[in-house]
Amino acid sequence: MINALDKFENQINLFEMKSSTSSFEIKKLGPFKCPICKKQVLLKLGMKRRAHFAHISVSECENARKESKEHYDGKYDLYEYFKRIGGRVYIEKYLESIQQRPDILVEFNNYVICIEYQCSIIPLQQIIDRTKSYHEISLKVLWILGMNMHLPKSKFTYALNSLAIYCLGNSQHSTLCFYDPSKRIFVKLSSLIAFSPTIFVGMKSSYKIENCTPSQLISQVKIDKNDFVTTWCALKKGYRKKQHLYYKGSFYPLKEHLYTLQIDYLPAVIGVPLACNYLLNEHCIVWQGILFLNFIHSKKIGEMIFEKEISDFFFQQIETGIWRVNVVSHKDISNLENCVENYIHFLDQIGIVKQIKNGKIMKIADAIIPKSFQHALDEDCLAASTAFELLFHTLTDNQTLECY
Repeated sequence: MINALDKFENQINLFEMKSSTSSFEIKKLGPFKCPICKKQVLLKLGMKRRAHFAHISVSECENARKESKEHYDGKYDLYEYFKRIGGRVYIEKYLESIQQRPDILVEFNNYVICIEYQCSIIPLQQIIDRTKSYHEISLKVLWILGMNMHLPKSKFTYALNSLAIYCLGNSQHSTLCFYDPSKRIFVKLSSLIAFSPTIFVGMKSSYKIENCTPSQLISQVKIDKNDFVTTWCALKKGYRKKQHLYYKGSFYPLKEHLYTLQIDYLPAVIGVPLACNYLLNEHCIVWQGILFLNFIHSKKIGEMIFEKEISDFFFQQIETGIWRVNVVSHKDISNLENCVENYIHFLDQIGIVKQIKNGKIMKIADAIIPKSFQHALDEDCLAASTAFELLFHTLTDNQTLECY
């Protein structure tokens, strides 16, 4: 903890203590106590870790969280950063109405935002509860993650854990922000689209903290189309090469469908990049494949299809636990309807169906069934290219921190 009350009941913020202030002069202001629980705390002035206060005895106080050197250093840098960009900044301000203490609270002219710098991997439910409590009192929150959660797999692919996926779900711009105090840089992942429950395709950008603007911190950087399509198709190729190994769990019904229909090579319109892919904790090939084969492939050209039937089936799969859902937001589960809507819109744009009024769609063409492995790869590129245009054609960079 950085804040404490001195013997005169004045609050001390160690981040505001001048570097020339001697340890002896600071200690003269003690004994110190916690501003929340009022119990005595010690001032720690070691060589390896930034000066901080710590409870003398074990406590369940909100201020008694253990913090690493990385967290203290990063929190200090972020505190100075938000002061520099014009906010009124509070460190470890206790919000009594919700009994929470954000790392940093920043007041701008027309809104207030909580900054949480999360270096350690903690139970996801703690992150969910904390985020909900901020929203309950109309506070926005920006989660900035430690570099131990930045897990690149290749140049444009990243592994995300459940905590990072939740933070992504609470971002309006498909971005994740990390901070590295050892290098004093922000690392931002943007244009993130889920291929599998944990593997995402996206774009990495880095900014020195002293030069980073608020817009750069959260705005989405559009990934190059060729980089995106090439990366997505490489992941799809990897699946096609090993598709015989994918037969357990939720993949099993899909394998049964393909076997019954005598389809050797998956149609390219299954397993396409959609903004909503991350909402399900299932491979996009699974849920898109089941929906397509059940409701589109089986129909004749000119036949009408009711979108509600697809949506009802989709939610039945979720309600019965066949398909798992990522806990990504405090928002209503109706966001999941985007999965069906996005996929139908893609099929409309690629010329398989035509959307009619009143929730009806008409099948206007059969999907191409690849006749060879190379044919499948070529079709994958065409499908991914179409999906890319739908994903990013309306992207703008005019975002502010208020959007969180």
